[in-house]
Amino acid sequence: MHMRKVIKGLTAVALMVVLAGCKVPGLPEGMPSIPEDIPFIGDNAASDDAGQAAEAAGTVEVYRLYNPVTGEHFYTTSTVERDALIAASWNDEGLGWIAPATSDIPVYRLSNPNTGEHHFTMNAIERDSLVAGGWADEGIGWYSDPNQTVPLLREYNPSAITGSHNYTSNVEEHNSLIANGWVDEGIGWYAVSAG
Repeated sequence: MHMRKVIKGLTAVALMVVLAGCKVPGLPEGMPSIPEDIPFIGDNAASDDAGQAAEAAGTVEVYRLYNPVTGEHFYTTSTVERDALIAASWNDEGLGWIAPATSDIPVYRLSNPNTGEHHFTMNAIERDSLVAGGWADEGIGWYSDPNQTVPLLREYNPSAITGSHNYTSNVEEHNSLIANGWVDEGIGWYAVSAG
């Protein structure tokens, strides 16, 4: 069976398990998995030559994807992870922003093992609170710009079951979401430049 056909029906949680190379009950035996040495969750390492060149220049690209089934936006520096999600019918929304390759201000990546939803924060207290509530700490997703060049705005949808947070450098998108009932949570972190 072709992997793309199998992946299309997976939930976000099952997809992440498959991507991590783990066995998922109900999937066909012998289904190919992605090797464990490919950078995925919580790994800020670039996954291709272009990404490595950008990181050498002091920046990394953060890609933005959207799941039309759950309403979740997802953000990653890994082209391998991005491409796997696109193959699983997530919408590629292109480059979200450019982050510094490193700084003293990490942006933490967490996931909810029950829903597959991801959350991103540079607040260690918020990270620790979510971990205490059962979320998985996936490490550092990327870093915030210490020069505070471009604010990444954070919105919360109190009506959503998954996909409850959105992060954007686009003020028009931010204002539109707030006008439609999302809660303005201010600045989440800073980018070197917008996408």
